[in-house]
Amino acid sequence: LDAVHPDDHIVVISRSGTTADVIEIVEKYRHTHRITALLGDLDTELGRLCDRVIDLSFADEQSIVQTRFASTVLTTLRASIGLAPDDLIAGAEVALAAALPADPATLRQVVFLGHR
Repeated sequence: LDAVHPDDHIVVISRSGTTADVIEIVEKYRHTHRITALLGDLDTELGRLCDRVIDLSFADEQSIVQTRFASTVLTTLRASIGLAPDDLIAGAEVALAAALPADPATLRQVVFLGHR
């Protein structure tokens, strides 16, 4: 990252907006690079330091295995380079409309494994 080019752009990712290593990189390069942050919390130091912020606060985590934010970041990055499936929204709507295989009130634990 030390060789500076006028078109250099850094993308940083932080769900909390307080990741020390990411803040350190942003502080080091913010005067020589354009920096875009994908953040789960905009009201943070990273939210204030970066040139552009993409708000992913809707993908907040409420589980032990935190995948919602990571999946949202990956989908956002894929969409930004034209690699998100054309039927992504339609597929999500079908999945949300489908009946659950069991009554959630009767379950103690659910593990979902899926692929495309």
